[in-house]
Parts: sequence; structure tokens; C-alpha cells
Amino acid sequence: RVVPRNYNPKGERFLIASRFPTPPLAYQFQEDPPKDPPEVLMADDQTMAELLQAPTEGYEDAIVILEIAANNFELKHAQIWLEKEAPQSILTWEDLVSKFINQFFPSSKTKNLRNEITRFQQRFDESFYEAWECFNDLLRACPHHGFSELHQLNTFYNALNVNDQDSLNSAAGGNFLDKMPRE
Repeated sequence: RVVPRNYNPKGERFLIASRFPTPPLAYQFQEDPPKDPPEVLMADDQTMAELLQAPTEGYEDAIVILEIAANNFELKHAQIWLEKEAPQSILTWEDLVSKFINQFFPSSKTKNLRNEITRFQQRFDESFYEAWECFNDLLRACPHHGFSELHQLNTFYNALNVNDQDSLNSAAGGNFLDKMPRE
């Protein structure tokens, strides 16, 4: 069952209280100020929930509340695989990572992804930003690529067109490849 964020089961009016620890000015000089702040009426005698609720009239068909089910996610395949593993076959995090990669990233797929990373080239109509995003997408597709950060930067820099290499050198204050990765 999906419940809206602004759902108020009792329809009670909200009280507006100060966020500051001091009581309202009217009560500051009384010996015993009231424990509850006074109720503030909202415009048109609406509750706070009604006032903040977005109008839905005419949009009923457009509002779709999706059910989230575990079967909608790819994690179920990993869980099924993990449950089939022999007991005590995974003793360390490294064991889990290694077995997971071998199961879901066969060596042929890994080899192809590593080749794509190595052969990356900026397209002639591609901006620096687009090239950077594309290169990072390739790295994310193969998180176990094994390339050092220096190798990744070198590959990306050499894949850029001359103008973008010059811009990168200017931004780096010298030859980009002479800098350390953390610079």
C-alpha cells in the first residue's frame, strides 16, 4: 500500500511553532507560558496538509503509483547464484568479488570491454565533456578493468583531439601528462 507523503489520517490542523527555542513574544514575559503554541488558522480555513497538497484535478490518469517488487531488479540473479554456491566457498570479500566477476563478467566480455577502453577515441563532433562522460561510462561498464589511474588519464588524454589536448594543458598549467594524477 502506497501512502502519500502528506497523508494526515486524522485531518488534524497543524500547529505552526517557532524553530527557535524562545517562546513567542506575547508569552515571553509571563511566568508560565503555555506549553502548546497557539493554533494559527491557514488561508481559507485549510489545514496545512491541504494547503501544501498539489492539485490533482484533471491529472488522475497521469498519476501512476508503481509497485516496487524484488523481481524488477537484476539483483535476483546474483542472489540466486549466491545461494547456489557451495557453503564455505566464499570466506573473504576478495573471494566474493572474484567469483562474482567470473560469474557475471566472463573473460571474453572483460577482454572486449578492456579493448574498448584502450581504443577509446574522441569523435570529431564530440565535446570534451561528452568524451569524458563516454570514457567514464566505459570504465563503469568494466569496474574490474585493472588500469591504474595514470593509465586511464593517459588513455583519455591521447584520445582527445588536438584542441582539447591544448585546452587541458592550459588548464593544467603545463603538459597534462607531466602532472601527477592527484594534481
